[in-house]
Amino acid sequence: MKLSKNFDLDEFIFSQKAITLGIDNTPNDIQIKNMRYLCQAVLQPLRDLIERPITILSGYRCQTLNAAVHGDDASHHLCLHNYAAADFVPNGESIEEVKRILLGSDFPFEQLIIYDGSDGQGERMHISARRPDREILVAKQAKNGKTYYELVDNLRKKDK
Repeated sequence: MKLSKNFDLDEFIFSQKAITLGIDNTPNDIQIKNMRYLCQAVLQPLRDLIERPITILSGYRCQTLNAAVHGDDASHHLCLHNYAAADFVPNGESIEEVKRILLGSDFPFEQLIIYDGSDGQGERMHISARRPDREILVAKQAKNGKTYYELVDNLRKKDK
Protein backbone atom coordinates (compact mmCIF):
# COMPACT_ATOMS: atom_id res chain seq x y z
CA MET A 1 0.00 0.00 0.00
CA LYS A 2 1.36 3.38 -1.02
CA LEU A 3 1.50 6.10 1.61
CA SER A 4 2.84 8.62 -0.91
CA LYS A 5 4.56 8.55 -4.28
CA ASN A 6 7.82 7.12 -2.89
CA PHE A 7 6.85 5.67 0.48
CA ASP A 8 5.16 2.34 1.08
CA LEU A 9 3.42 0.96 4.16
CA ASP A 10 5.70 -2.10 4.14
CA GLU A 11 8.80 0.00 4.85
CA PHE A 12 7.02 1.70 7.76
CA ILE A 13 5.97 -1.51 9.49
CA PHE A 14 9.09 -3.60 8.78
CA SER A 15 11.04 -4.45 11.91
CA GLN A 16 13.70 -7.14 12.22
CA LYS A 17 13.09 -7.10 15.99
CA ALA A 18 9.38 -7.82 15.43
CA ILE A 19 10.24 -10.70 13.11
CA THR A 20 12.79 -12.12 15.56
CA LEU A 21 10.34 -11.91 18.48
CA GLY A 22 7.30 -13.02 16.47
CA ILE A 23 5.44 -9.74 17.05
CA ASP A 24 2.58 -8.82 14.73
CA ASN A 25 3.36 -5.20 13.82
CA THR A 26 0.18 -4.54 11.83
CA PRO A 27 -1.32 -1.04 12.19
CA ASN A 28 -5.02 -0.21 12.15
CA ASP A 29 -6.68 2.15 9.64
CA ILE A 30 -6.26 5.25 11.83
CA GLN A 31 -2.55 4.54 12.35
CA ILE A 32 -2.15 4.12 8.58
CA LYS A 33 -3.90 7.46 8.08
CA ASN A 34 -1.41 9.07 10.49
CA MET A 35 1.54 7.52 8.62
CA ARG A 36 0.10 8.65 5.29
CA TYR A 37 -0.08 12.22 6.59
CA LEU A 38 3.59 12.12 7.72
CA CYS A 39 4.61 10.85 4.30
CA GLN A 40 2.49 13.22 2.22
CA ALA A 41 3.03 16.37 4.29
CA VAL A 42 6.67 15.96 5.37
CA LEU A 43 8.71 13.05 4.02
CA GLN A 44 7.61 13.14 0.37
CA PRO A 45 8.06 16.92 0.06
CA LEU A 46 11.50 16.56 1.70
CA ARG A 47 12.46 13.77 -0.69
CA ASP A 48 11.23 15.81 -3.66
CA LEU A 49 13.21 18.83 -2.49
CA ILE A 50 16.53 17.02 -1.94
CA GLU A 51 15.96 14.84 -5.01
CA ARG A 52 17.39 11.80 -3.22
CA PRO A 53 15.89 8.68 -1.66
CA ILE A 54 15.19 8.53 2.06
CA THR A 55 15.61 5.23 3.87
CA ILE A 56 13.17 4.54 6.69
CA LEU A 57 14.97 2.78 9.54
CA SER A 58 12.04 2.66 11.96
CA GLY A 59 8.46 3.74 11.39
CA TYR A 60 5.36 2.33 13.01
CA ARG A 61 5.70 0.27 16.20
CA CYS A 62 2.83 -1.55 17.86
CA GLN A 63 2.83 -1.29 21.66
CA THR A 64 4.44 -4.73 22.09
CA LEU A 65 7.27 -3.85 19.69
CA ASN A 66 7.69 -0.40 21.23
CA ALA A 67 8.12 -2.00 24.66
CA ALA A 68 10.57 -4.56 23.22
CA VAL A 69 12.82 -1.78 21.87
CA HIS A 70 12.43 0.22 25.11
CA GLY A 71 10.53 3.00 23.37
CA ASP A 72 8.80 5.74 25.35
CA ASP A 73 5.19 4.97 26.32
CA ALA A 74 4.11 8.12 24.45
CA SER A 75 6.33 7.51 21.41
CA HIS A 76 5.08 9.04 18.18
CA HIS A 77 6.12 5.74 16.53
CA LEU A 78 2.93 4.25 18.03
CA CYS A 79 0.98 6.43 15.55
CA LEU A 80 -1.64 7.30 18.15
CA HIS A 81 -3.46 10.60 18.79
CA ASN A 82 -2.94 11.75 15.16
CA TYR A 83 0.87 11.39 15.42
CA ALA A 84 3.27 9.38 13.28
CA ALA A 85 7.07 9.21 13.33
CA ALA A 86 9.94 7.80 11.35
CA ASP A 87 13.66 7.40 11.94
CA PHE A 88 15.46 7.79 8.63
CA VAL A 89 18.65 8.52 6.76
CA PRO A 90 18.76 10.76 3.70
CA ASN A 91 20.76 8.85 1.10
CA GLY A 92 23.48 10.94 -0.46
CA GLU A 93 22.75 14.02 1.64
CA SER A 94 24.28 15.00 4.97
CA ILE A 95 22.22 15.02 8.14
CA GLU A 96 23.30 18.63 8.73
CA GLU A 97 22.10 19.72 5.29
CA VAL A 98 18.72 18.00 5.73
CA LYS A 99 18.38 19.57 9.19
CA ARG A 100 19.07 22.99 7.64
CA ILE A 101 16.47 22.37 4.94
CA LEU A 102 13.85 21.21 7.45
CA LEU A 103 14.42 24.14 9.79
CA GLY A 104 14.06 26.55 6.88
CA SER A 105 10.92 24.90 5.55
CA ASP A 106 7.26 25.20 6.36
CA PHE A 107 6.84 21.42 6.52
CA PRO A 108 4.40 20.69 9.39
CA PHE A 109 6.63 18.52 11.56
CA GLU A 110 6.26 18.45 15.34
CA GLN A 111 9.54 16.90 16.41
CA LEU A 112 13.01 16.60 14.90
CA ILE A 113 15.71 14.59 16.66
CA ILE A 114 19.25 14.25 15.34
CA TYR A 115 21.09 11.11 16.44
CA ASP A 116 24.85 11.57 16.19
CA GLY A 117 25.62 7.85 16.11
CA SER A 118 27.21 7.75 19.55
CA ASP A 119 24.70 5.03 20.49
CA GLY A 120 26.34 2.68 17.98
CA GLN A 121 23.37 2.77 15.59
CA GLY A 122 24.77 5.33 13.17
CA GLU A 123 23.78 8.87 12.34
CA ARG A 124 20.09 9.25 11.65
CA MET A 125 17.15 11.57 12.04
CA HIS A 126 13.76 11.19 13.71
CA ILE A 127 10.84 13.24 12.53
CA SER A 128 7.21 13.24 13.56
CA ALA A 129 4.08 15.05 12.56
CA ARG A 130 0.59 15.43 13.95
CA ARG A 131 -2.23 15.00 11.49
CA PRO A 132 -4.59 17.99 11.70
CA ASP A 133 -8.12 17.51 12.92
CA ARG A 134 -9.46 18.39 9.50
CA GLU A 135 -8.02 17.76 6.08
CA ILE A 136 -9.02 17.94 2.45
CA LEU A 137 -8.55 14.76 0.42
CA VAL A 138 -9.17 13.94 -3.20
CA ALA A 139 -10.41 10.43 -4.00
CA LYS A 140 -8.60 8.96 -7.01
CA GLN A 141 -8.91 5.72 -8.89
CA ALA A 142 -5.83 3.47 -9.05
CA LYS A 143 -5.04 1.36 -12.12
CA ASN A 144 -6.15 -1.72 -10.18
CA GLY A 145 -9.59 -0.14 -9.69
CA LYS A 146 -9.16 0.61 -5.97
CA THR A 147 -9.84 4.05 -4.59
CA TYR A 148 -7.03 5.90 -2.86
CA TYR A 149 -6.96 9.31 -1.23
CA GLU A 150 -4.45 12.07 -1.76
CA LEU A 151 -3.93 14.89 0.72
CA VAL A 152 -4.65 18.25 -0.89
CA ASP A 153 -4.60 20.78 1.93
CA ASN A 154 -4.56 20.94 5.72
CA LEU A 155 -6.88 22.95 7.87
CA ARG A 156 -6.11 23.24 11.56
CA LYS A 157 -8.92 24.08 13.96
CA LYS A 158 -8.59 27.59 15.29
CA ASP A 159 -7.77 27.86 18.97
CA LYS A 160 -10.54 29.64 20.84
